[in-house]
Amino acid sequence: MKYLKKFSVLTLCFALSFNLVACKSKDIKKSDVSNSVESCDNIDFSNVDYNSYTFEGVTFNYPSFLGVSKEGDDYIALATQDNSVSLKVYKEKPGTNFRNLYNYDMSSLKNINYDSYKDIRFSVSGTNNNFEYYKSSILLGSDIFSFMMIYPIEYLDEFDSIVTNVYKAFVANLDNNIQNNNVSENNSNNDTISNNRLQVATIEAREPGEYAPYPTNLILLGDYVKGKDYDLQYCKILGKNIINDKTIDDPITYNKVYHECGSINYPDFMLPGLVPGNGKNIDFISRDEQFYVNMGYSFNQVIEDFTAESYLNYLSSLSETIYSKINGKKLYIAQRSSENPDKIYLSCYLVDELVIFNFSLSFTSSYYHSHKDRIDSIFEEMDKTFAPVDQSYFVS
Repeated sequence: MKYLKKFSVLTLCFALSFNLVACKSKDIKKSDVSNSVESCDNIDFSNVDYNSYTFEGVTFNYPSFLGVSKEGDDYIALATQDNSVSLKVYKEKPGTNFRNLYNYDMSSLKNINYDSYKDIRFSVSGTNNNFEYYKSSILLGSDIFSFMMIYPIEYLDEFDSIVTNVYKAFVANLDNNIQNNNVSENNSNNDTISNNRLQVATIEAREPGEYAPYPTNLILLGDYVKGKDYDLQYCKILGKNIINDKTIDDPITYNKVYHECGSINYPDFMLPGLVPGNGKNIDFISRDEQFYVNMGYSFNQVIEDFTAESYLNYLSSLSETIYSKINGKKLYIAQRSSENPDKIYLSCYLVDELVIFNFSLSFTSSYYHSHKDRIDSIFEEMDKTFAPVDQSYFVS
């Protein structure tokens, strides 16, 4: 497939994914290779017909000149009689990590000439000897499905539209999954739900002192089951929409993150950011890298008469304070960065005798003014759900 055509296919919005070529529904049978053509020389590329087939709940299109060559519990393979063209659709092994699968493909596939990675889908293509290959994988819940199509490189142009059709029908399954599992506008109590596809995820852990590059690897652990023990690495995340393609301009729902210092709801369009080696914080970042959210804790080591008022004075001595408010042990403060005056931090600190719990949002002033109502609503939701642990947890 030519680069420009690949790019246009892979960047199609999901709405276009439903605009498929009309396909006939066909019940294909095991080893039905007799329905396939002998070779590429026998294909009428000006009039390619398609059949559709549902495998493990995933619907895909395949050109009618292919027949089934092999079939198993977790895969189906179609090919021409001389095997010069093949299409395999399969379910990856249970427990496979989506990002790790992409990294593995990038390191093991030969002569890659194109790749595209999104949170719930990726595609890789290249050449191997005299053949072009195209692989695409999608994440549906905790399951990963893939297809790979291989064809002679001399027919690269002829197969461009064919691969496009197969790809569009394949990724349309993501739209169906998202629509069928849409969540309410505000799911503040999502940790109490034990069905309706509430999911569990964790974040890839780092060695002490090592920071993970953005984006940190988010690991889905499957559907939430109350009382079940999960193989957690760094934090636990619960939500119905943990992995998606959303931005701040889309309808906002919330996931809940559980950290050593407590729990809080965060907007679902954000991804895990840097994981500190000391384990004191959890960061989230928007895909455009313009909006950051942080929750964590620190110990008071500088102020003797430690109160919300004294801590406000301390923070104000470090950078310009735009706004502040004290409500009991809670300190709300908006400040400009001392290093970049255009950057704003909107924070809440719970000031206790020993431990300072906090969450904060950061962005440029222009970004805030462009999304003021949404950011204010996010801050309100995070403040409402901010639940630090008792500070005695940190006392040995």
